[in-house]
Amino acid sequence: YSAIGDTINTAARVESVSKEIGYDIAIVAATAAAVPDFATLEAGSVALKGKRLPEPVFILVGDDSLARSLEFTELRRAHRELLAALRGGRDGFGRWRRLRHGFRWRFGRDLSR
Repeated sequence: YSAIGDTINTAARVESVSKEIGYDIAIVAATAAAVPDFATLEAGSVALKGKRLPEPVFILVGDDSLARSLEFTELRRAHRELLAALRGGRDGFGRWRRLRHGFRWRFGRDLSR
């Protein structure tokens, strides 16, 4: 069997983007919207071949039980603050280091994997 079409092309291109952003599972905004109970974090927007506009990309961090945890709720809040700081031209890198350290401490694994 083979599959063709825009969805398949987008999926293949996003899969290659996951290597660039350093996370195993990257998904587009439409997929993130289809799984609102899952633990996802915005990873920016990327230009994909065949698309006019950059495509918002998210990382899939975990399932619904992780998404409901207090730790992930705090991580998501801190992540949104970091993105707002970076978009506003403020230094967010110190916050990023603290965010990664806290994630590693709470979940026993690095945020990048």
